[in-house]
Amino acid sequence: MASVQNGAQNHLIRIIWHGPFKVDDVRSGNNEYANKFGLYQIYGDHIVSGHGTLLYIGRTGSKDEVRTFKTRLEEHYKLWLNYINETSVYLGIISDEDWLPDSDSKNGVTETLKIAETFSIWWHSPPYNSHHLNDFYLGDLTGVHIQNWKNPGRLSLEYSWPWKTPLGLMPKSQNKVTEID
Repeated sequence: MASVQNGAQNHLIRIIWHGPFKVDDVRSGNNEYANKFGLYQIYGDHIVSGHGTLLYIGRTGSKDEVRTFKTRLEEHYKLWLNYINETSVYLGIISDEDWLPDSDSKNGVTETLKIAETFSIWWHSPPYNSHHLNDFYLGDLTGVHIQNWKNPGRLSLEYSWPWKTPLGLMPKSQNKVTEID
C-alpha cells in the first residue's frame, strides 16, 4: 500500500508478530508458523545488555527459495544460536495487502522482505546484526512506513523514512542512508 506524503511515496508494510516462541519448537517444526515466510526477531542473554535482549532481526527467503522460519533458525542454530542462553523468537508475517507489486513472483516477495528487514535493523540496531546498521535498502521506493502489530516484542510500534523535520522532509543527502544491492 503506497501513499504520497509531502511529495514522497511511502510504502506501508504492516507486520503481524506472533510469539514469543521457543527456538527449538520452531526449529523442530512444532509450531504453526514454522513453515511460513516473513521476518523474525531473536531474543536471548547478552553479555552487555543482559537478559531478554533483542539480539538479531532476520528474514526468511521467498517462497521460491524455500527458506522458512524453521530453515533460517536451524541455520542460525548451527552457527551461533546454540551458544546463547534463554533464547526466544518472534515471527512476523507481512499483511497480504502490503507486498510490493509482483509479489507473486520471487522478486516482489524478496524486495518486500529485504526492505522490511534492512529498515528494521537500521532502526533498532540489534547487537548480532552486522549489516544494515549504517544503511538500509529501499529498492525503487522513496519512502517506507512500517507498522508492527499484535505482539512486536521490543520493536517500535511504527517507524518510517523519510521523516518530517520542522523544516520539512529530511533530505537524503544529509543522512547515512545509502542505496545497496
